[in-house]
Amino acid sequence: MVRGAMLVVLFLEVVSFSLSRGVAGQGPDPFAGTWRANPARSTWSPGPAPAEIQLAVRQFSALEDGWYLYIGAGVDAQGGPNFQVVRYRMDGQRYPVHNQVSITRMVTASQPTNMAAGAGTTIMRSYRRIDARTVEYTSYTDGVASLPTVRSLAPDGMSYTDTTRGTNPQGQAVNNVVVFDKVR
Repeated sequence: MVRGAMLVVLFLEVVSFSLSRGVAGQGPDPFAGTWRANPARSTWSPGPAPAEIQLAVRQFSALEDGWYLYIGAGVDAQGGPNFQVVRYRMDGQRYPVHNQVSITRMVTASQPTNMAAGAGTTIMRSYRRIDARTVEYTSYTDGVASLPTVRSLAPDGMSYTDTTRGTNPQGQAVNNVVVFDKVR
């Protein structure tokens, strides 16, 4: 697990460096920054907590022209790195989510693919801003929607909570509350 965690940290550092050098932000966004999951303050129902949440790190950046960038990194149950990258707007439209699987498909494909068009990925995500401190997002895998998640920033700006409620495909009630603390 240590090797996977080191790869996740290295990945986030490279992306942070790239963003700080080449992207002009559109102004301060309260979610901008790097956040780490706090499993001790989080609850999963039905449980148990996913193994990858132990080292989950998320980064949000405001880009130009109303675009945002989300990068999520963690360590899977086998100790390997996992990540997601999505460039999106807060307009309710679906945007491609790329992960280690879709990027591998793009690199190994005999035909060049277009990351912005979602080539190689089966995951899409939509985002909409509810207010200055609240965002709702929904993921779609092969066109099937997951339960929507509401991300709420704490008044002090030092943590946010992802809350997912509803009924899963197995008919179980879901009430997951995942807290992330600001790293920087």
